[in-house]
Amino acid sequence: MGRKKDFETVICRTPVRATLTSGGIDFDAYFLQYGGFEVCFSINKYVYVIAHHDGHKTRICTSHPAEQKLPKATLFRLGTKKPVNLMVSTTLAAGTGLGTGGAITVGLVYALSMFNGEVWDKNKIADTAYRIERHDLGLSCGKKDQFSTAFGGINAYFYNKDDTVDVKPVRLSAANRQTLQNYLMLFDSGQVHDSEKILKTQVKLSAEKIAQTMHILKDYNFKLYDLLKKGNLRAIGPLMRKTFEIKKKIVPNFSTPHLDRGFNEAFRLGASGGRISGAGGGGFILLFAHPAKQGKIRGRLEQLGYEYLPFLFDFTGTQIIHTS
Repeated sequence: MGRKKDFETVICRTPVRATLTSGGIDFDAYFLQYGGFEVCFSINKYVYVIAHHDGHKTRICTSHPAEQKLPKATLFRLGTKKPVNLMVSTTLAAGTGLGTGGAITVGLVYALSMFNGEVWDKNKIADTAYRIERHDLGLSCGKKDQFSTAFGGINAYFYNKDDTVDVKPVRLSAANRQTLQNYLMLFDSGQVHDSEKILKTQVKLSAEKIAQTMHILKDYNFKLYDLLKKGNLRAIGPLMRKTFEIKKKIVPNFSTPHLDRGFNEAFRLGASGGRISGAGGGGFILLFAHPAKQGKIRGRLEQLGYEYLPFLFDFTGTQIIHTS
């Protein structure tokens, strides 16, 4: 950690994230005992945090009182050397399954630390954001949201038993990276979920049953990592579908009739893989399909009320885009 001058205004931009396999491996109830492993990537849909010096008092500018929870907790942990006006703007709503909440906290931590004249590395930013959500607020969250949005890119995350995280970039050739990009489709199901409620339900399941499922999903993440490194990209679709089916069997309300219909139609029209992004119950779905088949898939899902969201991989992670 270094020192810089204090700023009057700091603007931070943080991407949201997505994953190719169903998760839960990043929860402390699992990784502190068994260790976890997961592959995640970030996309070019962003959260913006503005920290501006207010000459009178510290204020949080939000449209609803419920949106003040994360800024208040971040302010409480980091403090501020002078009054600050905090503003948060998102391009995607919460409850979508793309880690918007984690991206908000990461952006708040980075913006406030820089506003205070401190320079933190991304591991410290991500870890602090996680501890604010998990320990200070007691939320049922894992670590992938904070770490994948902080680091950006396509990375393997090792969740260690000592509560640390090792980050290893997944090396893809430019051609393979473009191929992977071309095969992925993201859709908004139109259903907003309550991730906290769903995750609490998951936590209440049999510890032994959940652990066995997480072991299997962790193994699939290692298989995914191997496929990516070898450039065997077309095998990713079936792997995605398999992990989705595993998670759907064990977690109540992970899917819905609307989501099931969307997946069934996508698979019928040629998608080889797909999963619900996040805790389930709504939000975005991610599909894996040959580009030649994507037109029919998109047309059918839009008929069912899904909204297609074009995206690109983000390789910047959280970053300060303005200081003055």
